[in-house]
Amino acid sequence: MTPSVGRIVHVAVDPAENNGQDYAAAVVTRVFSDSMINVCVLLDSPTGPIQKTSVSLHAERPHDVRHAAWWQPRA
Repeated sequence: MTPSVGRIVHVAVDPAENNGQDYAAAVVTRVFSDSMINVCVLLDSPTGPIQKTSVSLHAERPHDVRHAAWWQPRA
């Protein structure tokens, strides 16, 4: 898939900041390339959204998810 502004991806987050879940939905806010994006992360908490910059984008969840995003699986 090709990233574009407004698309939804999953990103790794600290479970303590996301009601126990280790990933969250994020909206793509800028595209640098097919594999590098900026996102606005929608946490399941009252702290509100957070920004992540220069996040590597993968087709599936990578083993090392520290600063990575991946396409959500089809439902």
